[in-house]
Amino acid sequence: MKKLYFLLFAILFSLLLNAQPYIPFPTDHSQWNNVSTWYDGGQWGTYTSSNYQYIMDGDTIINSIGYKKMYAAYGEEVSEYIGALREDTEKNIYFFPGIQSFNYVNFPSDSSEYLLYTFNNLDVGTVLSINNHNNITVVQIDSVLLGETYHKRYYLTNTAMFGEYWIEGVGSDQELFSAYSSEFEWDLFTLCFKPDSLNTYYINSPDGQDWCIFNVGTNDLEISNFSIYPNPSSESIKISGEMDGNSRYLVSDISGKIILQSNLENDFQISTTKLASGVYSITIISDNKIYSAKFIKL
Repeated sequence: MKKLYFLLFAILFSLLLNAQPYIPFPTDHSQWNNVSTWYDGGQWGTYTSSNYQYIMDGDTIINSIGYKKMYAAYGEEVSEYIGALREDTEKNIYFFPGIQSFNYVNFPSDSSEYLLYTFNNLDVGTVLSINNHNNITVVQIDSVLLGETYHKRYYLTNTAMFGEYWIEGVGSDQELFSAYSSEFEWDLFTLCFKPDSLNTYYINSPDGQDWCIFNVGTNDLEISNFSIYPNPSSESIKISGEMDGNSRYLVSDISGKIILQSNLENDFQISTTKLASGVYSITIISDNKIYSAKFIKL
C-alpha cells in the first residue's frame, strides 16, 4: 500500500510540475548580483570575496535580431557593456558577447552568439551539450518560490560543471554565464536576482546569508534617514536610521572587494581600526531595504 501511495504522489507531483507555467527571462531593467570567493595565498590563506553585478538595460539590434543589452559592474567602477542577451520562442537563451572575456567568463569569440541555457522540454535524464561541456545531465526537477511565483528549477551535473541549479527566468545559481566560466581556486555564486525596481530575490550564497548589494543609484528601496558618523573616521563609525534588529552591513574597498561584513549590533557601531586609510563603501541591508554610502578612514 505504501508503494502505491508513493507512486500516486510521484505521478501527481510530476503532473503539477508539467502544468506549471514557464517563466521567461526578463526583458526590462534587471540585475544579477554575484560574488566570487577565494583564498589569498592558497589553501591556508585568507578567505576573500569580491562582489560584482550583471545589469540588463536597453535594447539593441544585432544581425537584424533584437537583443537586450548587458553590462558588468565591479565595485564602484562604471558599468561596462559586455554583450546582448535574447530568448527565442523555444525557451533558448542566447548571448552575443561584445567582448570575448570578462570577469571569470571567456567566450570563443565576440563575432557570433552562443547558447547559455535551454529550458525546452527538459526532463530528468535529458542530456545537453553547451560550449565544451558535454553530457550535462538533468538529474532533478523541482520548484523554488521567488516572491509570489514558483519558478521551475533543474539540478544538472557534469564533470566540468560539478553540479548547479538552473532556474527558469533567472539562470544558474552559480554564475549567469556558467557554461562559459571557470572555477579553479575560486567559487562563483549568484547571490540574488532583481527582476525589476521593486523586487529582490535571494538565490544562493557561500555562507547561507542574504547579503546582496546592487549598484548605487539603482536601489529604489532605501533606509529612511540613514547616516554615518563621524566621517572621516579613525576608530569607528556609528550608523543611525530606521533599521530593524536583523540589519546587516558590508564594507567594500574601491575595487569592490568585501572587507567587512556582519550583523549590526544594537549600538549600530562598526570598528574601523583594522582598515587601511582610504575610501570605502558601506551597504546596509535592513528589512529588505538597501542603502549605500561612502566613508573615509583616516
